[in-house]
Amino acid sequence: MSNKNITYLPLLFAFLILLGIYIGTQINRNTGNGILRDQSGSGKVDNLIRYIEENYVDTVGRQALYDGAIEGLLNKLDPHSQYIPASDFQAMMDPLRGNFEGIGVQFRVFRDSITVVHTLEGGPSEAAGIKAGDRIISADGKKLSGRGITSDEVVDLLKGPSGSKVVLKVYRRGLSRLLTFTVSRGVIETSSLDAAFMIGDDAAYIKISRFSATTAADARKALIRLHGQGMKKLIVDLRDNSGGFLQAAIDLAGEFLPKKRTIVYTEGRKRSRKTYYAEGNGTFTSGELIILINEGSASASEILAGAVQDNDRGLIIGRRSFGKGLVQEELDFRDGSAVRLTVAKYYTPSGRCIQRAYDGEAEDYAMEPMRRLLRDGDLQTDTIAQSDTVKYYTSGGRVVYGGGGISPDFPVPPARDESFRLLHRLSNSGLLQQHTFEYLDIHRKSLETYRSWKDFARDFSVPDEMLTHLLDQAKKQGIQDIIPLKPEGRETLRTLIKAFLARNLFSDEGFYFIYNQTDQTVIEALKQLQDKFMV
Repeated sequence: MSNKNITYLPLLFAFLILLGIYIGTQINRNTGNGILRDQSGSGKVDNLIRYIEENYVDTVGRQALYDGAIEGLLNKLDPHSQYIPASDFQAMMDPLRGNFEGIGVQFRVFRDSITVVHTLEGGPSEAAGIKAGDRIISADGKKLSGRGITSDEVVDLLKGPSGSKVVLKVYRRGLSRLLTFTVSRGVIETSSLDAAFMIGDDAAYIKISRFSATTAADARKALIRLHGQGMKKLIVDLRDNSGGFLQAAIDLAGEFLPKKRTIVYTEGRKRSRKTYYAEGNGTFTSGELIILINEGSASASEILAGAVQDNDRGLIIGRRSFGKGLVQEELDFRDGSAVRLTVAKYYTPSGRCIQRAYDGEAEDYAMEPMRRLLRDGDLQTDTIAQSDTVKYYTSGGRVVYGGGGISPDFPVPPARDESFRLLHRLSNSGLLQQHTFEYLDIHRKSLETYRSWKDFARDFSVPDEMLTHLLDQAKKQGIQDIIPLKPEGRETLRTLIKAFLARNLFSDEGFYFIYNQTDQTVIEALKQLQDKFMV
């Protein structure tokens, strides 16, 4: 072979390789049963998405495909690793930041109109002159009344950057014309403390709905105030508190525990053990303490409850908690989306893992606490001992068990009689809330003569005709004739009506102060504290 031919051989081979790649590409592109080109892990995903874009029968967005791929990947890991699209991220974070940007109102959709329940004190709407009971008809010309309006649509229109303005058209009862308000949006401070008040001569009650960036600071202020009112005993209500920031739970636990007591520790395959201790500067480290939990108490709530229980600092009363003990770290993407990946587990001071078992079925995992609630055997006893026989010991030597979640020292089963079921149905249907709001809307002037929720709780009585009208409405909806209301149930219903009126008139504090008078878990807590209601 001549040297000339040898010189051209590499070029010939290169040409043949490129020709083969081109032909293979065309075959894959034009054949219904084409083979995706790159069979490696990352290549599969990219090639599949490209293949779907080029060949799928309908138009699909590339971003939606990537979002779905990420969600599917995380679903293979555990129940709490999650992908948060950019469109949802701000809405998820706002409750945990302790503030948001908006006009400063609480509202509800009532008879296809947006009705202001409260204007937040010192907020933009209060400054502009908007009042409770006003109907917001439009925002910047966008109609907000009529069938089909949703709360999410309203929030999208009313929230916005601080300093931006929105023009509202408002109907006010008694006026023949609409009012126009130009509201400058501002930073609205929020609190995760729904209520903090004296519930007895020397006992206080605090309700915490979530663990946000401001929870510990808000609780500390409340504890100092309640100390000044004679607080020596405390009930902290964490029922249906699904958690939040780890640091908030640690800081709040520090308000109750002596210095150097363990609060919680975390550990994972790629995360070394990290232990968190009380700093010893808490405002309530020695008084009698009770924590209320139920199947809706999760994560940060379980950290606080476990720390109190394992350090023998107080009693846990209620029902077994959810059992969410996985630690997530957040990976933020440039488009505003994020992934929260489980990297470790939470352990109580005695060494119990808070996380309950899961088998990969997300729906079964989510529904297990509700199924547990409906099982008679789980209402009276500590069933954690049945699911995990490994004993752990509190600082005082008491035996506690693992198995997931926190089991109460004093279980309180939910009411199961017919009256309770009727009350539950009235509430779930929205009829109870709607009826009380309608009554308030009609009688607002007379009800607003009460100066505070304390005056209202002491002096207001639910009229017989209001109770009768509600039961008539329930009967028309097929509720009352199925489950007749017993005499004791009527009194409980009166209390619930009064509590909802207090919430709409004043605040959540008024609601909880009145509602707690029929709440069996709170009553059990007071029994343990040997106290009584201030009524």
